[in-house]
Amino acid sequence: MAWLPELAQGHRARRLILALLLALAGWQLFDAVWIHAKAQLAQYLIRDAWLEAHREGYPVKPWGWADMWPVARLQMPEQQVDLYVLDGAHGSALAFGPGYVHGSAIPGDLSNAWKTSIVSGHRDTHFRFLRDIELADELFVTASNTETLTYEVTNIEIVNSLTEPLQVDQQQAQLILVTCYPFDAVQAGGPMRYVVTAKPKPPQPIAGVQHNDDRNSDTL
Repeated sequence: MAWLPELAQGHRARRLILALLLALAGWQLFDAVWIHAKAQLAQYLIRDAWLEAHREGYPVKPWGWADMWPVARLQMPEQQVDLYVLDGAHGSALAFGPGYVHGSAIPGDLSNAWKTSIVSGHRDTHFRFLRDIELADELFVTASNTETLTYEVTNIEIVNSLTEPLQVDQQQAQLILVTCYPFDAVQAGGPMRYVVTAKPKPPQPIAGVQHNDDRNSDTL
């Protein structure tokens, strides 16, 4: 029976390994839930900042240490898209929403309505809806303290950012949405870009679009 202590030690070792694996799995699950919860909370804070900016007439940060703030609202009711465009297309902004590219016009700003606005977003989160967008689809953009502008998709193209840099006429009235391509790529950071161009349409009643004073909406 000399082998019994060794057998008991083997059982204890397996139990310890199992306990460690369960603890690791539990931590990963908690981490995933926490990341999702933070993302949802961030969207509520961004929405509140947008509403406050509309009331007060100046930019409002969603939280004290944020290095961005909402500058426009991008909607496409047909695809249940309701996004807040953030100031700047840098990494910390793109983690929470699409960002407008500095140097272009602020989307929806009537004072720059006849210039180009460029907005970028991640292909696997906020701009994933671009994979299903089609020519003649309509997008609705609202900047702080302005009416909602309607844009119609007029061009969709895939370009290589290394060999075909995006050529933009800044004096054209257009909205350009840019994301990485392909949408289902395993690794991010490739050179391909999916570019959607939309042109403004004359003002008209817009069904299904929520405006700045819709303070009871839970749509994010």
